Amino acid sequence: MNSIWLWILLLLAGMVWWQWRLRRRVPTADPAALNRWLTVLCDPELDAEAIEQHWRSVQGFPAHGLPTPADFIDFSVNDVLPPAYAFAVDWKDGESFADYADDMAARFGFRLQWPPHADPEQTMPETLMQLAYPQFRQHGALLYDAQTDGDYYCVMLIPAERQTSFEQASRQWGLAIRTADEPH
Repeated sequence: MNSIWLWILLLLAGMVWWQWRLRRRVPTADPAALNRWLTVLCDPELDAEAIEQHWRSVQGFPAHGLPTPADFIDFSVNDVLPPAYAFAVDWKDGESFADYADDMAARFGFRLQWPPHADPEQTMPETLMQLAYPQFRQHGALLYDAQTDGDYYCVMLIPAERQTSFEQASRQWGLAIRTADEPH
């Protein structure tokens, strides 16, 4: 009977030690990471700090907390960011994707051309992203898709010269991204 209590005590001590060890491994989050990401995503005339504060209020997130992408990347993107920079769309809503993508294309001075077999009303956003990517690239822009862990896409557009900065800022914030030409 005493040996059972000893094993239970050792098991509890091991669990406490393991929890303490896991907590020590958690890296310190960078409170400025979201703002840096927004600064690279948006043009200089847009106030990244004001956008972040508005996003925080829409999300109900504290003014100075440490937000993760999971806290912010959802359909509220559509309420906070201009669609010429980023938008969220349901995984099966090709028509909305095409409308938002037209806003992005207008920012770079062109209109997207969809092949006859890719009617946006009947085509999934995943396919439309892959068709739009080379058109954006041809006009000096890169189309990205964020990992959302949901049944929607979060699409972002940046000038090609910001590629390295955007990928680095996304990594620092913890946002998993891929170029929109990559299959899902």
